[in-house]
Amino acid sequence: MKNWLRTMASEPLPIRSASLDRLAHLRRTDESLLNVADVANVVLADPLLAYQLLRHVASIERVREPLTVTLGIEHAIMLIGLDQFFNRFGSLPSLESRVAPAHMPAIRTAYARARFSAWLVKEWLALNEEHRVEEYFVAALLYQVPLCCRALDTALDPQATPDEVAKKRFGVPYDMVLSELLTLCRMPPQALEMLSQQSHETIDRRKLVLRCAIQITSRFDEGWWSKPVVHMLDNAADLLQQPRETLWQVLTQIALYLARHPAAGTDNDRFARELALLPIMPLVSENEFLFFDWSSDERMTQLDQSIRRTLASLSLQLGCDRLAFFAVNPTDQTLRNHYRIGFEHEDQLIGAALSLDQNSFFYAFGQKTQAIRIAAPQLMTIRNRFQDSFFAAVPDNGCAMISLHKDGTFKGLFYIDNAQTGRDIDDVVYQSFKAAIIHLANM
Repeated sequence: MKNWLRTMASEPLPIRSASLDRLAHLRRTDESLLNVADVANVVLADPLLAYQLLRHVASIERVREPLTVTLGIEHAIMLIGLDQFFNRFGSLPSLESRVAPAHMPAIRTAYARARFSAWLVKEWLALNEEHRVEEYFVAALLYQVPLCCRALDTALDPQATPDEVAKKRFGVPYDMVLSELLTLCRMPPQALEMLSQQSHETIDRRKLVLRCAIQITSRFDEGWWSKPVVHMLDNAADLLQQPRETLWQVLTQIALYLARHPAAGTDNDRFARELALLPIMPLVSENEFLFFDWSSDERMTQLDQSIRRTLASLSLQLGCDRLAFFAVNPTDQTLRNHYRIGFEHEDQLIGAALSLDQNSFFYAFGQKTQAIRIAAPQLMTIRNRFQDSFFAAVPDNGCAMISLHKDGTFKGLFYIDNAQTGRDIDDVVYQSFKAAIIHLANM
């Protein structure tokens, strides 16, 4: 990891071709009409460009004084001058020409997360009349840089969180990789101070809001209704002393704004696409959606959408730690996880293909719509009888499952547990769970 970090801390890195095109256009602009703010806006839309600019400024001896080096992009450009800026960064290679196509989805996701979280912290702090917050905007961009760098030469799962990538590739938390990289680059002290994990007593409220914005953005693919996202939204509401509905409304407006203004060619419509498939009405005027041109995934059947909405509704209604849906794969007669809420990305329970051969538990369970609640004593019996990796991964306090039949066909099964809190699935939760799935089966 050390050698890789040293390379990322010193070597020129590619940036989006859209950024290069915008820089080339500004370079051709008459000098009397050229505005540093316009150049800074290009940098602020491209995390790898912002990172390399600040890295370069921090390496210059004459500007290495702590009071001189800041996280201000306009300030950094003025320190080196426009000519040197264009000469150094206007001819960087492009991501599209340098990086393998299979690696691009993860980079596009990291870029989109960076810009979304940057705008989120900026607008959330503005709710409390705090408008001079460029350093928080830039810090949110820098957070995604190690993930971008890792994706340059490695194909990553675009839906994986930064922490999942770091633990899989390096065996350490993402914050440690980020801290090492920023230290090697001699980044301004504010970057480490704002992005490092510290206790609530030693960091101010704005830094905690920054952390909430970054975490929400990194977990958004799990569904905005998932427990981690809802919990972090509640934390941000407490920090800002604002209603959660207000913060949610700001979030939806940013998603729509970024989809309509895809600066630097980033994949910024991904968040708006997620919002377009909301399981309940959004806390924003529906008129806002009339101006947003989107189409739902045609491959997603009406049943798929109903399953997704049901799972999202159950996550709010039941209060369980984890929920999942396993769909029947007709090609090999197995059950495979399609949707999940609250699971770690590489959890064994959702990673395995569940056999549907006649001797398996799930073959008998899938003959009709039926429910089972497995308590701790029953779980030991089932584990001993079936020797299945799925049941080995079920938490020791048990779970509940319901099979779904539609039109005489086994479609899959819903699963819930309380792996984090260790609570049992009580009668009220179990009855509500059954009622929701029976309603879906009869729709």
